[in-house]
Amino acid sequence: MHPPKISVAVIIRRGHGEIFADEWYDSSRNSGTIWDACATTRLLTWPEDDEAAQEHHHALTDEICERTFEKVRSAIAEAFREVATEVLTRERKRG
Repeated sequence: MHPPKISVAVIIRRGHGEIFADEWYDSSRNSGTIWDACATTRLLTWPEDDEAAQEHHHALTDEICERTFEKVRSAIAEAFREVATEVLTRERKRG
């Protein structure tokens, strides 16, 4: 049994990858999973009962996450474009 045929983009552009990368980062910030991932590394210890230290902790993790994303955004966008092209080319050939 073959999967149902669906309409796919003819050309996958870098812009598609950039949208994907940005949405991935934004949704991970909105859900908090990016900070969960950072916390799992145990680079920083959560400062209990010290509001100023907690604010500083947030500033540090924000900077780490933001700068990491800036460094990998282009690679994510290109990887998405390449993989989407491969998968959708295969889908078109299935035709």
